[in-house]
Amino acid sequence: YQNKLEIYRPEYSEMTELKRRIELTDREIEAERTRIVDALETSFRAAEAKEASLRERIGELKTKLIELRTQSVQYGILERQVETNRSQYDALLTRLKELTTAEGIGASQASVVDRAIAPTHPFQPSLGKHLLLATILSLAAGIGLAILWEYIDDTIRVPEQLISKLGLPIIGIVPVASKSSDLVQDMMKNPKDSLAEGYFSIRANLLFSTNSGAPRCLSLTSASQAEGKSTCAVGLGLAFSRSGQRALVIDADMRRPSFVVDRNLSIGLSGLLASDADAMEHIIAGPTENLFLLPAGRIPPNPAELLSGHRLNEILEQLKQVFDIVIVDCPPVLGFADAPLLAAACDATVVVISSGKSRRITIRRSLDRLVSTHAQTVGAILTKFDARKVGYDYGYYYYNYGPGAYDYARPSARTERQSRKITLFKDQLDD
Repeated sequence: YQNKLEIYRPEYSEMTELKRRIELTDREIEAERTRIVDALETSFRAAEAKEASLRERIGELKTKLIELRTQSVQYGILERQVETNRSQYDALLTRLKELTTAEGIGASQASVVDRAIAPTHPFQPSLGKHLLLATILSLAAGIGLAILWEYIDDTIRVPEQLISKLGLPIIGIVPVASKSSDLVQDMMKNPKDSLAEGYFSIRANLLFSTNSGAPRCLSLTSASQAEGKSTCAVGLGLAFSRSGQRALVIDADMRRPSFVVDRNLSIGLSGLLASDADAMEHIIAGPTENLFLLPAGRIPPNPAELLSGHRLNEILEQLKQVFDIVIVDCPPVLGFADAPLLAAACDATVVVISSGKSRRITIRRSLDRLVSTHAQTVGAILTKFDARKVGYDYGYYYYNYGPGAYDYARPSARTERQSRKITLFKDQLDD
């Protein structure tokens, strides 16, 4: 500006603009200086406040330290007093024992409390009173044991408990029978047998389980293994086929298949789920007219992945168009996702409960899991029911599915369970 002032007058426009810019810059510098000074003053005041707070805190800690030192000295004094008192107490206790022992030497410890009174007549117990008391005590003990056993035993043993304890409608009862019983032969040759009548009764009850009659696709499952669901699936299939309806039993337990089939393992539900093949190519004729089987096929590495896709619904819809009823034998609910997935895809689900084995808490957990997948549970079947053991008079001869459960978590159990597999279906279709 000074250099140009030698050439131009101050009133010149360029000089005026240059002077205005100089003044503007000076104001900006002054404003920035003021802002920096204010910020530094604020930081300084905050630091002073923090310093004062720290000094106050240090003073408090010093005061507490002095108090702790005083208390530590007092604690040491009290601790020494306790040790001294304990030593004096032990010495006095030892002396007391010595004096007590010395006092008892040579002196009799017996003393006459009261003089005995001689009886005026011989003692004669009241037999009637004792028998009455024993009877009352026995009844009380029996009732108490019964109540205790009812409290401890939380298994489902009688049909009425399905409604009172679980809120499940009773679809049917399967009596227990001998190990030598043959389900297929009994139902084919002796339909009036108690076992056959049990499955015919279940079939009749299923006709009224929904507003539209028997469900077209019915899944059978249980809370745990070895409760008789595979036998129920076959029995129901035979009952429906005997009435002239085309029944299909699907072995959907792809972890531990239940049925032995004289057929290549490539035929089955697992292969059907993993491909786009026609479902009818995997169907095998059963031992009676109108009864058919879809076996499990090869055991896949992860059955739940196969069941979670849309392919399962497509297969079931196709089969419902061909058969009057499709019965799906599912694995147990607890432990794996297979049964809830299958139940959700079916029209209705029936829970199979073994009498005297299935615990209420286990069944409730399985029912909650079925509810979470929106499965339509229409009721329960009580299997292996022995009326003689529970004091019921149902007039049945009973059927025993046989002991032994299979372990889903142990691969070697597949071989151990071969003797329990149900050999019902043979290869009756031409290749």
